[in-house]
Amino acid sequence: MRERKVGATDRAALIAALKSCYPDARIRVGIGSNETINFFAGLASYRSADYSVEDTLAAICGSDLDVFPDMPDYQDRIVITPQLYVLKASINENQVMPATPDKDGFEHCACRTNPHYDIYYRFDHKGKQLTFALGTKRRTVMVEENTGWSWKLTRRSVLCMNSEKLERDFQDVFWNPIAVRIGRKVLCIQTVI
Repeated sequence: MRERKVGATDRAALIAALKSCYPDARIRVGIGSNETINFFAGLASYRSADYSVEDTLAAICGSDLDVFPDMPDYQDRIVITPQLYVLKASINENQVMPATPDKDGFEHCACRTNPHYDIYYRFDHKGKQLTFALGTKRRTVMVEENTGWSWKLTRRSVLCMNSEKLERDFQDVFWNPIAVRIGRKVLCIQTVI
């Protein structure tokens, strides 16, 4: 059986990532609800909460750790204290992006739970192309229809049933986080932590 590698984030990198978030960003955390069990041993009973950037920075600065480990078996969570973890995605999705120039003709799509996690897109139904833009990045991919997929990103295209349905899904409030995730993958936007 293959051993899972547990990552870690140093204090300076985590603070820098938080300082490059939007000032009004909400950072998703887990707060332990059982004081005899801690997050260093893995997921325990907890309640979720949204911290401000300032509250998250205060928790990091108040921690005794200099390097914050990933939670065992949950590499998407960073343990700050035995009773507090931070969800990595909530930091990565709140990074300040440069303004998108020349967005005429593009539709704006923002995640329903986080207005800072967004993308601009434009469909060309006749040419079977989809263009994504965010900040100074812009990229066009082909749309392959009648594939049996609602949507699936490959290296060169987006597979779907048809481009009109895909566009409706991008506009749907329930599905738009997936549209943002696809667009950011197409644009090769890297995570910071």
